[in-house]
Amino acid sequence: MDFSVNSAGDVLISVENIPLNIGSAVITADRTLLITGRDNTTSDQLNVSYDTATAALQIFLNDQFFQFKLAAFDRVQANLLAGNDNVYINAPQLSGKPLTVDLGEGDENTASVTGVNATVFGGGGRDNVFETNCTVLFHGGDNLDQFGDYSDHAVTVDLRAMPDVEYAHITHGGTLIGNDLDNLLAGDNDFAVTLRGMGGNDTLAAVGPADMDGARATTRSTVACTATFSRGATATTPLIIPGAPEI
Repeated sequence: MDFSVNSAGDVLISVENIPLNIGSAVITADRTLLITGRDNTTSDQLNVSYDTATAALQIFLNDQFFQFKLAAFDRVQANLLAGNDNVYINAPQLSGKPLTVDLGEGDENTASVTGVNATVFGGGGRDNVFETNCTVLFHGGDNLDQFGDYSDHAVTVDLRAMPDVEYAHITHGGTLIGNDLDNLLAGDNDFAVTLRGMGGNDTLAAVGPADMDGARATTRSTVACTATFSRGATATTPLIIPGAPEI
């Protein structure tokens, strides 16, 4: 295995007094860049970005710094284990290399991914996953999970590909489709959205113009906007549902 800790320049293989139980980043024999969090219930902080000055991927994991050349690995796997973890990945240069993040068990984990497609697995707690200008496939696991898209353009997000995710919102318009769970689907900001509840007992919410269709669901809008229901009349003051979950 190759790994680099607190290295400068083009050094790839070096070790400097790695503390125990603080996490690690190594390149395995099959050329996987493997990032591993602490093996206890302590929260992990992971930040992954690309440094143009050194032309290398930079990883900040808790109190450790790692640096790897892109040519040294073919894929990235991050396993955060237990604890409430926070993951921030902004590395469009990883495009073409499979990226998988396992948030592990924790009461509330958060992952934010920008510019590179990824697969994210949640655990038994409430997980929050956000994508920006990329496509993230989120497997939420147990408990209530939230997915958000912060791209700077209209998108299509289909929770039928994420069958265990309950809440989702998009910020710059587009189409948001629910799954068979009781979904809360929201269109943030003043952009036109199409919301499709599909199965379950769903809550649809929009700030801007909205085309809403509950399909098999019992559907309501939770904010005052102009909404056209595909299976109903236009409503300018949709029903407010007390106690509706918030995103």
